[in-house]
Amino acid sequence: MDWTYSSLLILEGMKDNDPLRMSQLAEYVGTTPPTVTKLVRELENRGLVVRHPDAADGRASILSLTDKGRQVAEQIGYTRLEELRGVMTQWSDTDLQTFIALFEQLRADMRRMP
Repeated sequence: MDWTYSSLLILEGMKDNDPLRMSQLAEYVGTTPPTVTKLVRELENRGLVVRHPDAADGRASILSLTDKGRQVAEQIGYTRLEELRGVMTQWSDTDLQTFIALFEQLRADMRRMP
């Protein structure tokens, strides 16, 4: 399957935060609701996402992954980790230590963000 970066983000976001409103998903992906609507429609057509009416607000929809969508999201995550592992096994010990130190700094800096 061909995947856009935004589609991958949507699947990843939904895997970790299912179910979501369209507006929450747009915020997670960092785009506008109309853009997410288009992407979600494509994922619905593939049988990966299903839309339900929001009981609290009839104008809104709640999005959930289907079983197939959850399996695809998990497989994509696994594949991405394997690709990362493949790249990192080619790095020197010095490069790995530098990466780890910078990654830890990034995590610490992000925890301090509001």
